[in-house]
Amino acid sequence: MAARGNGEAGRTPMMAQYRALKAEQPDALLFFRLGDFYELFAEDALVAAPLLGVQLTSRDGETPMCGVPHHAWLGYARRLLDAGYRVAVAEQMEDPALARGLVDRRIVRVLSPGTYVPGEEEAAEATALPRLAALWVERLAWGWAVLELGSGQVAVAEWGRERGEGTLLAEWARWRPAEVVANRLPELPLPASPRIVDPDPARAREAIRRLGAESARGLGLEDRPRALKALGLLAAYLARSPQAASGPPLARLTVYDPRQALMLSRRELNALAVFAPAGEPSLYRVLNQARTRMGSRLLERWLAAPLTDPAALAARQARVTAALADPVGRARLRERLGAVGDLELPLARLSTGQGSPRDLAALAPGLQALDGVVEAAAALGWEGPPPAARAAWREAAALLNRLLERPAGDWEEGGILRPGSDPEVDRLREAIERRQAALVELEARERVRLGLKGLKVGYHRTFGYYWEVPRSQARAVPQEWLRRQGLVNAERFTSPELIQLADAIQQGTLELVRREREAAVAVRDGVLERAEALRQAAAWVAEVDAWAAAAEAAARHGWVAVEWDPAAIRVEDLRHPVLETLIPDYVPSDLILEEPVKAAVLTGPNMGGKSTYMRALALNVVLAQAVGMAAARRARLPIFDGVYVRMGAGDDLLRGQSTFMVEMEEVAAILRQAGPRSLVLLDELGRGTSTYDGLAIAWAVLERLAREEGPWTCFATHYHELTALAGLRPVRNLAVEVAETGGGPVFTHRVREGTGDRSYGLEVARQAGLPAAVVARAERLLKDWERQGRPQPPERGGQLTWFEAEPLSTEVLATLARLDLDSLSPREAWEWLADWKRRLSAARTAQG
Repeated sequence: MAARGNGEAGRTPMMAQYRALKAEQPDALLFFRLGDFYELFAEDALVAAPLLGVQLTSRDGETPMCGVPHHAWLGYARRLLDAGYRVAVAEQMEDPALARGLVDRRIVRVLSPGTYVPGEEEAAEATALPRLAALWVERLAWGWAVLELGSGQVAVAEWGRERGEGTLLAEWARWRPAEVVANRLPELPLPASPRIVDPDPARAREAIRRLGAESARGLGLEDRPRALKALGLLAAYLARSPQAASGPPLARLTVYDPRQALMLSRRELNALAVFAPAGEPSLYRVLNQARTRMGSRLLERWLAAPLTDPAALAARQARVTAALADPVGRARLRERLGAVGDLELPLARLSTGQGSPRDLAALAPGLQALDGVVEAAAALGWEGPPPAARAAWREAAALLNRLLERPAGDWEEGGILRPGSDPEVDRLREAIERRQAALVELEARERVRLGLKGLKVGYHRTFGYYWEVPRSQARAVPQEWLRRQGLVNAERFTSPELIQLADAIQQGTLELVRREREAAVAVRDGVLERAEALRQAAAWVAEVDAWAAAAEAAARHGWVAVEWDPAAIRVEDLRHPVLETLIPDYVPSDLILEEPVKAAVLTGPNMGGKSTYMRALALNVVLAQAVGMAAARRARLPIFDGVYVRMGAGDDLLRGQSTFMVEMEEVAAILRQAGPRSLVLLDELGRGTSTYDGLAIAWAVLERLAREEGPWTCFATHYHELTALAGLRPVRNLAVEVAETGGGPVFTHRVREGTGDRSYGLEVARQAGLPAAVVARAERLLKDWERQGRPQPPERGGQLTWFEAEPLSTEVLATLARLDLDSLSPREAWEWLADWKRRLSAARTAQG
């Protein structure tokens, strides 16, 4: 259906009103309130209908439209937000029944993926609060600003050409913004396409004032022009929302250097399974023993941005170690943390104008439990939050005592305040109760007076209160009663006395709702006046919970505190912190690299554990610089500035790139970015091309990395020729141990010093279930190729074997001797015989 909108309906005053509102938010899908529905028109309807699963209709046959029920609009809007769209909501500002002419409508809120705060029922465990990022793009430099809703924390940074595009991708992976705006698109592939926003210098000045400063110098931004422009871009986008005056708040600014955190791009986070979809194993799932969602979210941030500053890392490690050393104190603290719940999420919703009375009431239990948490944390030697924050949460808790434990979900519904918390509310409730009691008395009196045993009072949203009598008794009602509705088996009436009493109840209810809303809003405003102090308290609780959670994970899994050594990697009984929780007989291995030898070549069989060994090292580096712990018996590590991983195979169909091209691009980026304090892990480099091309590339790359000024490197390969570099460069050879037994090779999965002489690919193929005939043929080909030095195809119409004349009987017998008849299926036996029959027939034909 084309969105022309030129029909009769498209020219009505209502559609003119719609178009005017749409012009205020042209890039948003407009929810236009029309009675009990929110309607979308024209292009908005064409976009939204398939995403929402609703039917397209039209009033004039030309203008498409679709609608969603007003009481369920948020669920539909969330689908559009998840798809990346902005949603503007135009509400009726007056009662349509009382309006003279066209109902007044205005846009009251605009939601976007980065500014919508989910409710408690929507937020999965540890889901980060929404983050909105702004990217300022210049030819050779970038500015970056990130706002985290709820905390009001704004973080800004900038970097130039020397840090390159890798820093942008790492920052994107670290912050994982729900929405990104930019002044223009950068010339590089990004995880998502930014929304383009026109710069507005005035908004940067406004943001500076909202952050409590008079100039950029007051925020430490005088020498960071690109970071300041990104901050202005962020403020310009927020200003487009009608609720911008009430939020999101800009509470605190942090100017940071991206080098303060371990460089981890999305590629590394995915390859190492630092995070994973719900239900799948990941480092985060193992570490996350937090008792609050705030602690879970903080652990998530720690893993996404492990520390590189020695002092900050030592301070965090000391807290975790203290909790690990005191299991009784840790258990007491964790028990009390369990009563706190989530303070950040409801505070975020309230601060941005999205909160309900239930969000307000959800703060009460946590605030009441904070004193107990402070006491338990002090027993572990940890300082509590600032005194001002303690006073604020006690005052807020006193205000929240006025609310019901489970109030209504809307400010306009009533049922919010506790009895005794407001004298006027109590008076109105008592008056309504008296009138409702009078209604019961009226029903009983009229039933007796009229002798109608089936008479009863009912209520309907449209008709209000009514008398209902069975149809058989309808003729007995008084003449002054007015008929309202007829049903199959009953008739409904009203009477002057019932109308008078119903009007009194309705008026009293409206007055009660109005007064409850006023009182509840006063409580909300009182809490929000203390919002900054409450955010400080929530941040402190999150940190305490994260320290205790890391210690709990260390105690459960046998982790140890890491010793820091800039010149050595010495790990005894290195374990994979995720895999060991899934495999009861996990086999640990040691790793020793000391300057000037900073590179290791790792050889060994397929399925021997080379990739697992390297992932174990990388995950322990992330774990160590996140919480100071490692899955090992003892660990001494440098503080790395970046982890760069190339593992697995993948192509990029959308960009038309092969697996090998993607691999080469990623390795090129690693060679540009990795420095002397970086960790580089490369797995099977060069396997996507011919053997000699791949070996040459792998050799050259390893030469580039294996230098005294190069990064710490672990290079897993099946090119055994690379082990020769140990005599030419500062390289150590490691190999996965294989035990040869009478029943064949046994992979021990233990890494030792030395080189692997074979890849055991045929053994792995046999274990994988490849048909026995195929494996037998592969063994023969392998022996022939090894003898010849390089494979050669057979001559046309020549011998049965590819490389030399050989009696058929010898080859048949040799192949037959290698077959395992116990494991050979009937189908495989038939295929083997058929293959030999074809070859024998071909040989006879060739011989004439």
